[in-house]
Amino acid sequence: MAQKVYEKPELYEIFSSRQDFKKESDFVVKLAKQFKKSKGNSLLNVGCGTGAHDKFLKKYFDLTGIDLNKKMLELAKKKNPKLTYKIGNMKSFSFSQKFDVITALTGVMSYNHSYKELKNTLTNLYKHLEKGGILVFNWAVVKEVAFEKGKIKNYVKVDTISRKDLDCVVIDNAYDPNRNDTTIETNVIFLIRKNRGPLKIVVDKHLLGLFELKKVRKILREIGFKCHLYENDFSGEKYKMLGPIFVCLKS
Repeated sequence: MAQKVYEKPELYEIFSSRQDFKKESDFVVKLAKQFKKSKGNSLLNVGCGTGAHDKFLKKYFDLTGIDLNKKMLELAKKKNPKLTYKIGNMKSFSFSQKFDVITALTGVMSYNHSYKELKNTLTNLYKHLEKGGILVFNWAVVKEVAFEKGKIKNYVKVDTISRKDLDCVVIDNAYDPNRNDTTIETNVIFLIRKNRGPLKIVVDKHLLGLFELKKVRKILREIGFKCHLYENDFSGEKYKMLGPIFVCLKS
């Protein structure tokens, strides 16, 4: 029977090793140069995880990272010892400082489970932006592309990760048990063999928000953002199951 044998940060490190963090970070820098109107250079990375984006973003910004997971932050601090990391919930954190750029990458926004929750989070981020600052975020999945003929598409992604100390197969699957609510289940199965040792099977389950883009844009306008929607993911390709990138200006 599959069982959880790894701490979440280690699973996250394996799962996210498929991402090109430099490419994504370079795109954030490009967006800041294009859209940001404020004069400062501070950046808040919401849901920073283990600090993989921060390694590149810190070259351009005075960066602070927040995350709910203490162990994630400990690993981020090891990677980026000069940066400031704090435990914080995107829905409720409160800092005296305001920022010129706020990022919520790797589908962090999808951990809001209702439109009310999403609006509260976006309002909180708006409050922490300088006038002329920008919020950059993307989705794990969006409703417009998740369904076909009223049913969720059969989404399965399989990746193989091999390095000196690790061989791993990652199977990523999305499932929607209730078509009428605003959540979707994702199940990530890890087949892990470390240092040629015994195979360990780990199932990592996530409940994600599933939102319509037009409703999200309406909420952003109501809060006061001017938003631009990139209908591509960070790879530059038209999104399929993955959602697009929002750039939101506090004018």
